Amino acid sequence: MDEITVNIIVPLTGRSDAMHRFIKTYANLVKNHHELLNLIIVDFPASNHEFEALKTELEDYEKKIGNTKIKLLR
Repeated sequence: MDEITVNIIVPLTGRSDAMHRFIKTYANLVKNHHELLNLIIVDFPASNHEFEALKTELEDYEKKIGNTKIKLLR
């Protein structure tokens, strides 16, 4: 049977607490259940600094989780 990668697109506007909870759940699915998932987060940042900080944080998560791709778009 072929493996299927699921792509998840999440809009994000000023909800960093909810995003952190979601990322933890997402990491659990990918790491513990070996799900093939890719995550695309669409952010509407108040500033370029906020966007870059979130981008760096998500890149770190991607490295920790492994076997996934996390993209941040505006």
